[in-house]
Amino acid sequence: AYTAAGAYAAFREKTLGTLEPGKYADLVVLSDDIFRIDPAAIATVRVDLTMVGGEVVFER
Repeated sequence: AYTAAGAYAAFREKTLGTLEPGKYADLVVLSDDIFRIDPAAIATVRVDLTMVGGEVVFER
């Protein structure tokens, strides 16, 4: 996983690091914000969407 700084350090900032048209996107959309819910509830969080290389590979 690359953030903008990591992509820049790896000389890949033109294709990775931010969500912009023309860049590759690997991301997961979850049903809840895992940073705001009770830690005991994290096991109940569902994956709603997964993208790899900018392509949707899973959608609930």
